[in-house]
Amino acid sequence: MIRHDEDLAVQKELLGCLERALDDLRADVYPKNPRNFAIYAEGYIDEINKLKAEIDEYLARRQGTTPTTAAAPTTPDPTAVS
Repeated sequence: MIRHDEDLAVQKELLGCLERALDDLRADVYPKNPRNFAIYAEGYIDEINKLKAEIDEYLARRQGTTPTTAAAPTTPDPTAVS
């Protein structure tokens, strides 16, 4: 749970690391074996969605809105090129 802006900064940094790792995995594995990529990417995608939900929840609390009004996390398309 994010308690303050310093936690938010750490979570955003972690989110960026996970997104870059997923991009690297996509570049290295997907061209060779899309099925393996989908399997390997699942954990990254789950963690990315979890971090985005935590960030959205914190931002909603900070703005005085309910977490249900914050944007729902989306699952990135593992085959999309960023």
